[in-house]
Amino acid sequence: MTLRQQAVRGVAWSSAQNWGSALISTIVLLILARLLEPEAFGLLALATSLTLLLEVLLRRGFGQLLIQCADPTDELVDSAFWLSAASGVLLFAVALGVAGPVATLFSDPRLGPIIRWLALGLLTTALINTPQSLLERRLAFKGLAACSLLGAVGGGFVGIGMALNGCGLWSLVGNNLTAGLVRAAALWWISSWRPSARVSRARLRELLSFGLNIIGVDVLNVLSRRFDALMIGYFLGTTQLGYYDIAKRVLLALTQVLTQSVSSVAFPTFSRLQASAGQMRSACGTAARLTAAGAFPAFFGMVALSPEFVAALLDQRWTPAVPLIRILAFLGVIQVVIYFNGILLVASGRPGWHLAIKLVNTLADVVAVTVAVQWGIGAVAAAVVIRAFLLFPLPIWATHKLMGVIPLAYLTQFAAPLAASVAMLAALAATKHLLAGFMDAPALLGVGVAVGACIYAVSIRILAPPLAREILALARIVLPSGNEKSP
Repeated sequence: MTLRQQAVRGVAWSSAQNWGSALISTIVLLILARLLEPEAFGLLALATSLTLLLEVLLRRGFGQLLIQCADPTDELVDSAFWLSAASGVLLFAVALGVAGPVATLFSDPRLGPIIRWLALGLLTTALINTPQSLLERRLAFKGLAACSLLGAVGGGFVGIGMALNGCGLWSLVGNNLTAGLVRAAALWWISSWRPSARVSRARLRELLSFGLNIIGVDVLNVLSRRFDALMIGYFLGTTQLGYYDIAKRVLLALTQVLTQSVSSVAFPTFSRLQASAGQMRSACGTAARLTAAGAFPAFFGMVALSPEFVAALLDQRWTPAVPLIRILAFLGVIQVVIYFNGILLVASGRPGWHLAIKLVNTLADVVAVTVAVQWGIGAVAAAVVIRAFLLFPLPIWATHKLMGVIPLAYLTQFAAPLAASVAMLAALAATKHLLAGFMDAPALLGVGVAVGACIYAVSIRILAPPLAREILALARIVLPSGNEKSP
């Protein structure tokens, strides 16, 4: 197969992984939300803010070089594994040490034990980094999808079982830990690579030089995404944080489904094209355009249907999350627009530029959230979205300077999905106005999804026939005829 066909097939399996995992995780989340109180989700959000910050020091930095490198040697691969493993042990010890002070800072002794148990996930992340990166490099997303789905199912069974047996907050901890352990075991089972003792100081320096920029971006990304949770938990309490966290989880599930399916394949694909700036620009535009075609209607649909979604799938306790979902949906829209620009910078060997842009965004988030938190969780959500809209030109400008991406041409490709999504939003508002008195929330949610999908599909066909044809052409590659061999 051509690289384009390999990439599209990779997107298909990555989509299966992300759609399947998100579906299972969302079902588990909805069940647990019915069994547990909002405060439990708030406590977990506070605890995971710390463990996620430590986990990003392991998750991608060193493995990304194995994907980006044109021909990684065995010595480089082994050095990456042992560096990741040693870092995992060190960060696990750090998490154990800071758990108590963090609990004291937030005046909640329950946080200490939660952080210590969640820290076990740092060890599993450290051990799977290298084999996962090698599978991604080969675009072997079929196996990765199976591992992810197994982890989601295993974690779901344990979490729901614990909740039904009265374990409360610890059900969420059990869900997280089990999902990670099952996924790690499955990944090592399918991976043919095994580490050896080949470690080189030169390769370690190479890994640190490249990986620290990626790690810096990931740390800033977590700070940017979790600082709001820390501020809400500290100033407004864990119950308010629970409402905010459930809204972000819903949007995160959508983002995982709609962007990560493509982004997992985008980096290794862009890296293979790094010798041709024109091909990289074209691939970036295609990835962004097709992702927006699927993501824009989903986020606009949540703006229209979030009351029915919460009423049908959660319960009245979670009603305060509705306006938060509506506000944060616009954050998802703007993130799609700039998502692949950062990947393009890293794949072209300029992770420092990506780090600088992320630093500016993180500092702006800190200021915005610090000012807004005094007015409540709605103001925090609005501040995060406004910051994103004000600063989104930065990554587009960076890819223009480095790679020759033309900003106006890049942004124009989003016009048709945006217009079709606005038309869909208007149709959904009219549908709800006409049918609200005749249907309950679940029925109205189902009708709204069907109406929205039809209106959007027709609008795209009218407004952008080439985009509609492109989607159909790619679907034929994703769904090949029976006599074709899988990659």
